[in-house]
Amino acid sequence: MDWAVIRLAEGASNHLGRVEVNIEGQWGTVCDHGFGMNEANVICRQLGFFGADISATEAAHYGQGSGPIHMAEVSCDGTESNLLKCDYVVGGIRGNDCQHSDDVGVVCSLAPVVRLAGWYEHAGRVEVFKDGSWGTICREMFDIDDANVVCRQLGYSGAEYVFGERNIRIYGEGTGAIHLDRLECAGTESSILDCPSLVSPAITCGHILDVGVSCALFP
Repeated sequence: MDWAVIRLAEGASNHLGRVEVNIEGQWGTVCDHGFGMNEANVICRQLGFFGADISATEAAHYGQGSGPIHMAEVSCDGTESNLLKCDYVVGGIRGNDCQHSDDVGVVCSLAPVVRLAGWYEHAGRVEVFKDGSWGTICREMFDIDDANVVCRQLGYSGAEYVFGERNIRIYGEGTGAIHLDRLECAGTESSILDCPSLVSPAITCGHILDVGVSCALFP
């Protein structure tokens, strides 16, 4: 298991809350012991934000979770694409004394870099924030590796599929700039902006070719 779906719970908005991870189909929490800015940045970027506003909230600031404490003594260097790529131990072993009163929370920056628009929360037209504005991505050469990067950046385990040309009626054409074209992601990048691509003004696509994806709802 090298990928975890993450969510923030009990916050007043979707950019803050108690950190919960789904491992092997079970939601659990993360212990605040040793948790800092690097770890918070990994979580927030995995959820599609630029990063974290503050390093962590401690002592179950967003309430105590339930179920297992999946991760304790988490140590990231800040560049990981997923929290499970960081060093950690399972809560309750190796002598750590984590309890749900130690459940960690984060506050992410409200500057997301990717979103899905026009249909469901997990499926729709891909839009990226670049050069100060939201724009779309051209479908040319866009494949499942590119879609996996988008979906993982949004906190999902990966993509189910890329919408075909006829499906644009489902999520509609975007407006404004077409920021990226001919993406060539390996599938392991932590951000869609890390993938090689054509950028404006080299892009000749029209919005009829705006790409859409459907992300997997389950690990």
